[in-house]
Amino acid sequence: MKFQTFSIFGKKYKIQSNLSEDQIKKIIEEIDKRITSLQREYPSSDKIDLLFFYVLELHELLIKMEKEQEKLRIQIKRAKSRIENLENEIKKEIENLTRTA
Repeated sequence: MKFQTFSIFGKKYKIQSNLSEDQIKKIIEEIDKRITSLQREYPSSDKIDLLFFYVLELHELLIKMEKEQEKLRIQIKRAKSRIENLENEIKKEIENLTRTA
């Protein structure tokens, strides 16, 4: 882990992260872009309000991603079950073929 420094709302922050400098820069650019957009959408809101809106959006995104991940888990579980059933059918067929041979 290394320390990295960045600025949001003119305030400097120093964090310790495993992310690369490029990854941190990309995240900061995305934050700046979204905060700027929120400032246009809610011109009477202060910085705390804007950050709150942004946190809500991110939380909503996390919930959506968790739901999608759960759907994928279910699909994987079903696929695994189908594969296991096919394996068992193949084993039975091989046993039947070897008995008759």
